[in-house]
Amino acid sequence: VPLDGMEGNDEEVITGQLIVGAGENIRIVGVHFEHKVVEPYSPAIRILPGGSCVLENVTVIHSSPSVASNFAIEVGRDASLLIKGSSVTSNTGSGICVQGGTCEVSSCRIESCKEHGVAAYEDIETGQGSIVMIRDSVIDGCGGYGIQARGEEVQV
Repeated sequence: VPLDGMEGNDEEVITGQLIVGAGENIRIVGVHFEHKVVEPYSPAIRILPGGSCVLENVTVIHSSPSVASNFAIEVGRDASLLIKGSSVTSNTGSGICVQGGTCEVSSCRIESCKEHGVAAYEDIETGQGSIVMIRDSVIDGCGGYGIQARGEEVQV
């Protein structure tokens, strides 16, 4: 299903993983993502290095087992995410994880995540820092920190 430019309604449910590749610029409005799988380390939305994604008025519900961290939305090195007016939950990990990319969260609810609401780290391979901006949003009921920032090159 081509998702770029997709404008769903409150009844539109996407089950499965969205992967935004290098050089892709995807915009999705009004879609409900439900990604509950048995495969470990499987985010609902993965933005690969060099990819860009805008999510507006979406709901993301995530569950994927792992022995270490996993995420509902993963933003890779040199990737970018703008998420606004949306809701994110991970029953098994963090809501959003940024690893060497950029992320802007605006007017969102990130709640009931087993780990952190938003995790911002340096890219593990290059040490490149992440830049995260959070405005007019609620992060609540997470098992870890609301916002975890780790690394000298990380800016929140």
